[in-house]
Amino acid sequence: VAGGVKGGVGLAGYALEEGYRVMALVAVNSLGRPFDPLTGRLYGEEFLAEGERALLPDHSRYWGSPEDYRYPFLLGQNTTLAVVATDAPLSKAQARRLAIMAQDGIARAIRPAHTPLDGDLVFALALGEGKGVDPYILLRLGAYAADAVTRAILRAVLLAEGMPGAPGYRELVHKDAE
Repeated sequence: VAGGVKGGVGLAGYALEEGYRVMALVAVNSLGRPFDPLTGRLYGEEFLAEGERALLPDHSRYWGSPEDYRYPFLLGQNTTLAVVATDAPLSKAQARRLAIMAQDGIARAIRPAHTPLDGDLVFALALGEGKGVDPYILLRLGAYAADAVTRAILRAVLLAEGMPGAPGYRELVHKDAE
């Protein structure tokens, strides 16, 4: 469950001009919502690729107040876990920095993020051989890693099918369209 809608697992990635790739695999079970309860818009939806935007609903209708979308707080049962992997040859310190930068992707897609009731965490893996990359390349890898985490979260939520007690996001936003 992700803020009252079904969570799931999402994957997204990018290829950098420098020849490296960065991917994010995210399991979404957050306390925070991935969408604005007043408009239905997904937080961070601008990070979706053009083909992924076809899944977005018409947000023109009023969704009601935030109180209309209350859900029970399940203490100790929420988390968003991500693994960010790159084929760049990062040092241990650079891999740690990559994970720190990728955390921003959670905050872009889920609100509130990193709550005391969540266990949000990002792990980083560097599969390349070597002693590290130039700081400029690490900066770009980190920026793209955060974008990949955001996209992976949104894809998980968009593709999740509902279950009793946790409707899918697409089911929820289209419930009045029938």
